[in-house]
Amino acid sequence: MTTDKEPTIGILAGSGDLPLLLAKGLSQKGRRVVILAIEGEADQDFGDLPVYRAPIEDLRSLARILARENVSQMVMGGGIVRRPRWQSIRLPLKLLPVLPSAVRALSAGDDALLRTAHAALEQMGVELVPVQEILPELLAPAGQIGEIKPLKPDLDSISAGFRAAKALGQLDIGQAAVVFGKRAVAVEGIEGTEGLLHRVGEMRDHGRIGSGRRGVLVKCAKPEQDMRSDLPSIGPETVRQALNARLSGIAVEAERSLILKLEDTIAAADEAGLFLWGAKEETL
Repeated sequence: MTTDKEPTIGILAGSGDLPLLLAKGLSQKGRRVVILAIEGEADQDFGDLPVYRAPIEDLRSLARILARENVSQMVMGGGIVRRPRWQSIRLPLKLLPVLPSAVRALSAGDDALLRTAHAALEQMGVELVPVQEILPELLAPAGQIGEIKPLKPDLDSISAGFRAAKALGQLDIGQAAVVFGKRAVAVEGIEGTEGLLHRVGEMRDHGRIGSGRRGVLVKCAKPEQDMRSDLPSIGPETVRQALNARLSGIAVEAERSLILKLEDTIAAADEAGLFLWGAKEETL
């Protein structure tokens, strides 16, 4: 049962499993949950929970929903492919002061855009709650995850990939790199991790990467990462994509990345013969 100490919480939902995991976790804790589904991104079935759908640019409707449902906390989860179009932005009067920064953020990276979104929510009196505060079990542990252990050359690749991904994140471009040996051959761009792995698979197919070479996907938080949203994440589908790219394993930054459906992810990796590794910067 919801109490005065447990305010209504909204889930700003994109695509994928995370919004459903959040909804289930919050409901089990007795929280009243309202789903704010981004049109064209969130297509999950949230059962009996109240669901409102709006374009990503329509903050005016979002503000009305938050007020109507008495939402005072929000958690953001799920993938968002399409960036907002400045011509379509609709703001309530109280958010007009953030319009110039919002327009500037549209031409910058994801971090800049998220900072503007965070500021808009705070302006509306809504506290942004980190995913890991609700579902701490999703945080990646350190070290070996699953049955497969990385080889010494794989650990060298992880170290190189960590440096490459951190440099990429410093530029607010992406959170992932694919490394062969000690060389990053591909980095994440606007296409996301799925597109990155598809690209690596094509390079394999075209002979640009030797068939016998061991490769590793490395994902880590950006150096200036706001831990309240957009943490790097992997799940069973990431394992499938890494297998299709003929990689040897996946490494994520321990305690600063999410593993969705941990048991399923481990089972998929073990079956595929891929290692999973939680890397900590101070041990690389």
